[in-house]
Amino acid sequence: MRDAVTVRLGGADYRLLPTFAVADAFEDRHGSLMAHLQRLVDLSATMNQRGTLLLEAMRAAYVDEGKSPDRLELSAMKQRIFDAGMWSEAMLQAEFELCERLLYTPEQYLEKKAMREQQAEASAQLAAMMEDFAPSSEPQAQP
Repeated sequence: MRDAVTVRLGGADYRLLPTFAVADAFEDRHGSLMAHLQRLVDLSATMNQRGTLLLEAMRAAYVDEGKSPDRLELSAMKQRIFDAGMWSEAMLQAEFELCERLLYTPEQYLEKKAMREQQAEASAQLAAMMEDFAPSSEPQAQP
């Protein structure tokens, strides 16, 4: 079983469950999940695409919890996305994580996450080193 992802929409936290049915429903309507990840990066994903992905994952979570997903509608999900800030960092991170959890096995996901964290740490160390070598903006005293 793949781990759920939590996303904050409209002031409430929602559990999103990555399942085969979610991937299948999304790809039937909007094409590949890999292409969707690229659309998220390019900031070109539509509200329909983003709403469908989150809605299907929320429906899967409702079923997993023994609740009826019948009340969940695409128009309401799109409104939640809009209210939360269409391109908010937290929302994008949740969508990226959901896509990755759909695309990769749990082991592969953890491996990729660890690699990203190592790369981020190395980049931060490099930036700190570059800052140490940056010329001072203070004028030098003339002898």
